[in-house]
Amino acid sequence: MTPTTKLGIGLALLIVVILVARAGEDHRNDHPAAAASGPVSIAQVSQRLESQGYQIRKIKEDDGRYKVTVLTPDRHKEKLSISPRTGEVIGKKNDDEDDDED
Repeated sequence: MTPTTKLGIGLALLIVVILVARAGEDHRNDHPAAAASGPVSIAQVSQRLESQGYQIRKIKEDDGRYKVTVLTPDRHKEKLSISPRTGEVIGKKNDDEDDDED
């Protein structure tokens, strides 16, 4: 095997190792605030929502996310799904219909 062939194989292996390592990253750079502070606590989620005018009715951790029942600033009931990694709302459902059932 020539030195050039060995160098080519070595470079190819290095590229494969780098690609495999990058594929396994958890992409914390997508949300710099999350990367700096780690997971967001229930208290932080509650504080953030209250600062936006929401009234927290119920908050729990379930299925790898926070599930929060709130009253919106305009007094509508909503159920929010919050990412525990970023604190971002990842799902929202208007829950007023449940109150109308008698």
